[in-house]
Amino acid sequence: MSLIRWDPLRDMVSLRDAMDRLFEESFVGVPARRREEGGQPLAVDVYETDSELKVEASLPGFKPEDVDISVVGNMLTIKAETKTEEEREEGQ
Repeated sequence: MSLIRWDPLRDMVSLRDAMDRLFEESFVGVPARRREEGGQPLAVDVYETDSELKVEASLPGFKPEDVDISVVGNMLTIKAETKTEEEREEGQ
């Protein structure tokens, strides 16, 4: 049996590293899950009236029929895809 010296500071993260990670995840970039799914952040206005919760989003360039909105449990998902047509010339 071998003894391992316990160092209480070994697993601690510096305050600077913790704050950098917090700001990076919160403000700087898109969270990793959305990046993997190809999603982009969407600016929305959310407000509550006496009887409902309203979510308003501006989606310039999209027709209402091209937008898919779904609610599963407590997660609201707004999806819209742009379709671009490319002409490719066969070449060398």
